[in-house]
Amino acid sequence: MNLFCNFAARNNTLSDMTLRKKNLWILTAILISGLLVTSCAREDDITDTNGQDDGGMNIVEQTDFAEYINQNVYVGDDFYEYAVGKWLENNSLKQDQRWIGTMSTQEEYMKQFICTVCGPDTKDDVMRRLCDTYHKTGFENDQKVLKAKLDQVDAVDTKENMWTLMAQFINEGYTIPVSLLCDNQLRTVNVSLDFPESLQEFSATGKTLMAYAGMTEEDTVKVMNVIKDWKDMLVKEKIIKNRLSGNTHRYTMSRKELFNLNTLARRAGSTNSMAAILNALQLEDTEKISADKKFIAVGNYLDKLTLDELKWFSKYNIINRDYLFMVAPADYQDDMVEGIGVTEVLTNLVNYPFSPVSIRLSGLYNKTIPVANRDAVTKMCEEFRTTFKERINSREWMSEATKQKAIEKLEAMQIYVGWPDDDTKRADWEVQVPQTDKATSTTYLDICDLFKQRTAIIRNKKGQKSLAEQFYANEIYSSSYTANAFYSPESNSAFILAINLVAPIYDPTKSDAYNYAVLGASTIGHEMTHGFDSDGSLYSKDGKKENWWTAQDKQQFEALQKKMIDNFNAFTYGPGYQCDGKNTLAENIADLGGLYISYDTYLKRLKEKGISEGAEFQRLCREFFRAFGYAWMAKMSEKGWKKYLKDVHSAPCLRVNGNVYLMDAFYDAFQTESGKLYKAPDQRIEIW
Repeated sequence: MNLFCNFAARNNTLSDMTLRKKNLWILTAILISGLLVTSCAREDDITDTNGQDDGGMNIVEQTDFAEYINQNVYVGDDFYEYAVGKWLENNSLKQDQRWIGTMSTQEEYMKQFICTVCGPDTKDDVMRRLCDTYHKTGFENDQKVLKAKLDQVDAVDTKENMWTLMAQFINEGYTIPVSLLCDNQLRTVNVSLDFPESLQEFSATGKTLMAYAGMTEEDTVKVMNVIKDWKDMLVKEKIIKNRLSGNTHRYTMSRKELFNLNTLARRAGSTNSMAAILNALQLEDTEKISADKKFIAVGNYLDKLTLDELKWFSKYNIINRDYLFMVAPADYQDDMVEGIGVTEVLTNLVNYPFSPVSIRLSGLYNKTIPVANRDAVTKMCEEFRTTFKERINSREWMSEATKQKAIEKLEAMQIYVGWPDDDTKRADWEVQVPQTDKATSTTYLDICDLFKQRTAIIRNKKGQKSLAEQFYANEIYSSSYTANAFYSPESNSAFILAINLVAPIYDPTKSDAYNYAVLGASTIGHEMTHGFDSDGSLYSKDGKKENWWTAQDKQQFEALQKKMIDNFNAFTYGPGYQCDGKNTLAENIADLGGLYISYDTYLKRLKEKGISEGAEFQRLCREFFRAFGYAWMAKMSEKGWKKYLKDVHSAPCLRVNGNVYLMDAFYDAFQTESGKLYKAPDQRIEIW
């Protein structure tokens, strides 16, 4: 069968129709003869492409992805449609619904886990306590507690005292105007001041203020006007942005720098507000504080507010958090308050940005992951590191000096897989069951206690340097059960979260082709390459922003980047939207690098099994690319496609088509020499 396919592939660009027909008669004879002596070949082993002028033909063979493949689409014309076309045809979505391959499956599993830990049968002690402290009459008491906090704000008589009170609320876990967290910048646990990451955090409406805080309609208008100005300033200064896409999978962490307290206060400019808030937080002047560079803008904004406006600003932020955690029974006799059950409150807590239960529930989730899976993926990561090193050494466009620096960075890269090797310190990071009187407490009061615990843990953990401590610092931002993986250039670290250690990303029951393409290319190789993309390449092995390139190598790298930009600018997707090759450059480089690294590693795996040539070898090479297409099968409404106009990731179909056609190995595997998306050898791109 493969002899027949090879012969057809070599002749599929002939322009002389007579000769082509003659060859096809000969090939048909060969096929008929073959049927007399073997049952391996079938009459559909070659399929045409609806009369394409280029005469392209697909190889039809046994594959694990038969239910997804559309054989009517020629591989050289549109590999993505070929790889998942049947699935696209057979799966309809509701209006505004979306499905992005393996990631959407992960998200479904994440929802199931959250539903379990937030339900009445939860196995976690803290979540069990939050369920048990619910009282039907507790809502009135919760409102009194909230009102007491707002009364604290109203009682302040000067702006200076207001700034001090704002710092007190930050210590209690509120974002007024920043959250006190921690991360592992430069591989040390540091106190971090974080702004709200998206406008979705501002969920309280004027109706909410009236319902939960008893504000008048006139006061709510004043509060909402201040918050609107605040949000507009945050977006203008690029401190936060609208969440552009559900495709948050595999992102790069936001950029921060380390300051001491005095330097950070000076960065706030001549503003009194931020300097006063920072001092009132009682951070030690000698410790390193991780923060963005936006304190001048924030300080200027807060300085211009009157005392009353500062109060409205603070009260909104208090209510904006707390109303999510106040259980109001469905039959509560208040037209202003919609019923919210304890399960919904707990779900709000788990999904809340930088949730205080993130590390605790991550530990619970990790126990559901087979240790053997983690061991296998850890081994894969080291295989990929070895292959990546070999590929760096083989880059003809790089000098030996730059190669050495790149290899040093790769060897220094810390790859976190699932959870730390020594997970015994996790308990030190976990919030514990509140010690308040269970008979008089409420779910809301207990949750407020958890936020305070989180701040105390963060303050206690600053300066820690072990790999486990660094890992937990990041788990506040991204829990184990979040459909995500990411690379942090400041710490030169890649994080393969635990949810990636099980199906549909890693599945020990699947073939090597599946695991090396889905987990390997789309996750491990992708994140490792982020350390060397257009952005990550600006950082050294120690996470410092510095140039480690020779001038000539830098120029060569930028020329390759230009080719990648041009390549993706040529693509459209969805309802005809144009890809922005410049905006998606870093992710596209990571996709292509991950694909090359994983494919080379996969070939090594096949060789270990004694498969390095012949028909079965060629089939397994094709299976790898089919698996990569499967990983990114996506369907969504026009609204979903539109989000990719500003997303740093290319649309899923382009993450496949935009990269596979750049690889010689792809053409070799499918014996493709023509097609609408065919690229001549001198048009193909190989960076890492």
